[in-house]
Amino acid sequence: MSTYTDKPCHITGVAVGELALDVNEGKGLLVKAAFVDEHGNTHGWTSCATWSAETIEKLDELIKNVELDLLNRHFEKEEEENHGSTQGTEDRGRGPDQL
Repeated sequence: MSTYTDKPCHITGVAVGELALDVNEGKGLLVKAAFVDEHGNTHGWTSCATWSAETIEKLDELIKNVELDLLNRHFEKEEEENHGSTQGTEDRGRGPDQL
């Protein structure tokens, strides 16, 4: 039964509601999603933490793009105005030299 009416509903898909990502623990990605009916109403929630190789590849791309966006935002000023390390590690992170 629908949570909005007394009539049965037909679930046609899912819609992502929350993402939680911990790149320090082997790219742990936990997603919470709602079930969606043919009218766009949501019914309950599900979660998942197991992903295909294609999704992990896209996640790696997203992380790199986020790091570049952060670099552009925080390292636009002169280098002497910045504090802390400006070099990424071998495995993670990017420095201003990679803009």
